[in-house]
Amino acid sequence: MKRICGLLLICILLALICVPFSSSLAFAAVQAKVNAAKLNIREKPVISSKAIGKLINGQTVTILEQKTGWSKISFSGKYGWVSSDYLKQLTSEPAIKVQTGYTTINSLNVRQSASESSKSLGILTKGTAVNVLSQQGSWLKVTVPTKKLTGWISKTYISFKPISAVKPPASVPAIVVKMYTTANPALNLREQSNTQAKVLEKLPKGTAVQLSEKTSEWGKVKTPSGKSGWVSLSYLTDKAPSVPKPAPAPAETKPAEGKFITLLTDSNLRIGPGTEYEIIKIEKKGSKLERLSTAGEWAEVKTAAGDIVWVSSKLTAPSPENPDIPESVKTLAGKVIVLDAGHGGKDPGTSGKATGEEVSTLEKTVNLQTVQKISAVLQQAGAKVIHTRTTDTYLTLSQRVNVSHAYNADVFISVHYNAPGSSSTGIDTFFYPTNVNEQKLATYMQEELIKHTAMANRGVKEGNFQVIRENKKPAILLELGFLSNPKEAKLVKSPEYQEKVAQGVYKGLVRYFES
Repeated sequence: MKRICGLLLICILLALICVPFSSSLAFAAVQAKVNAAKLNIREKPVISSKAIGKLINGQTVTILEQKTGWSKISFSGKYGWVSSDYLKQLTSEPAIKVQTGYTTINSLNVRQSASESSKSLGILTKGTAVNVLSQQGSWLKVTVPTKKLTGWISKTYISFKPISAVKPPASVPAIVVKMYTTANPALNLREQSNTQAKVLEKLPKGTAVQLSEKTSEWGKVKTPSGKSGWVSLSYLTDKAPSVPKPAPAPAETKPAEGKFITLLTDSNLRIGPGTEYEIIKIEKKGSKLERLSTAGEWAEVKTAAGDIVWVSSKLTAPSPENPDIPESVKTLAGKVIVLDAGHGGKDPGTSGKATGEEVSTLEKTVNLQTVQKISAVLQQAGAKVIHTRTTDTYLTLSQRVNVSHAYNADVFISVHYNAPGSSSTGIDTFFYPTNVNEQKLATYMQEELIKHTAMANRGVKEGNFQVIRENKKPAILLELGFLSNPKEAKLVKSPEYQEKVAQGVYKGLVRYFES
């Protein structure tokens, strides 16, 4: 009887051994700690394989597979091989074996923790294979071999039978999220989700993109140009960038009917042409203002105190005083003159302290003041004046040239002040030698500026400045004095000097167009 029982026991054991395990089962997942100061993670289970990472003593890893002397591990979303000699297993029996499951829906989120509100690390399509490591309630901790991703997914959407991967029906739109780039100045759009991949496009800060897929560090996006690629998630936000009120540059101004206007009532003076702009001050009835330009029903004016502001034209009436320009002069009527106030915004240009002053004068500020003086005189003469900027705005050199081309300028004038040298003085006029007309324009301009300002004549010179070099229209650049010279800085920032410059520019243009 004992012999028969023994034979039956042997048969049962043999039968169990011969029963094949499900193909979805793999090596039992085991937690282990590193038992070495530093342990290399390698691509393959050989000592000569490339090291792709390092572990330090005490770190915990998950063993997914073992070969002679080597263990395949999962750590921080990475996979690799380490020497088994330097791992100490924490569990002798795994709570669950690694099973291969398949997603049953499209757009399944892999989350950072077992919660619907947890951060999404990536999105899986239907039929994606995942390795199940553990379970917590209705959530499964998985690794996604195709994406090198570890996280949590809902058990509801996993089957342990292979499912054919299918694309979403055409009638079901892909789930996308609108995001904005934050990298300054630009974010690389790459062909693949790694920093070695080819750059497809550079996305300026604030670009809106459509995010359709994520890994732990990368997001797949579609750009406004229609290109798709991968970007670093570190430089994406779902908050739209704050959009400042657009500056009016380049702004087209209408010639003023009269240089001076009088207020018919106490009037609000604003920083821009509209009631939505901030009120700077209230000017008294009867105040005389110098009109610089108009925009719709608003006039840009200069007060007796020197403030450049805007007032409603309905509250004003023309004054008899006009600039000293003969009415018979029709030479500039209809001519398109682009005035470029150099620098601006984040680019201050040069600077200098005028005699007796503690605060430095910025070139960008004096450039704009001077251009406004020139503009008023040219408009009164009938010219159509275009400004590259009318406020403290930054423009690239290319943008300034583009304004000249867009408005088909008859003449482009870039206004600057000079440095360095505390004793340097005088005016220069620069041209780029593309045709004889520009040299003629520069010559007339220099002669009239010296005549009207009595400044030192530094001459007409060839200049390799982008705003005149790349300009297809007659273009010159003026250096109207030295801010680095304290005495000259005090002179050139005065309204009287700038008015003389304006008269000189006007006369120079008249000579050019009459020649």
